[in-house]
Amino acid sequence: MFVLIAYDIPDTRRRTRVARILDDVGTRVQYSVFEGRMEETELAATVARLKRTIRPDEDKVRIYRICAGCLKMAQILGEGALVDVPEVVVL
Repeated sequence: MFVLIAYDIPDTRRRTRVARILDDVGTRVQYSVFEGRMEETELAATVARLKRTIRPDEDKVRIYRICAGCLKMAQILGEGALVDVPEVVVL
């Protein structure tokens, strides 16, 4: 599935930790926005890592699952393109 994750974290140390977690599973498309394809289990593991890192009383993390139909209608204005990571990678 395609996932978009955005965050707003006032503490620099926690913000850096969250960015590193998201770097492991997605591509940064804006300063505090990542997107990419992942399996349900990978998303669950990422959410668990994020929950251990953030402070719910101060931090905000939003996770949006985007269906294939909606993804086809996505528009990008300005620089950049949708991250198109293939579901199968041959090494």
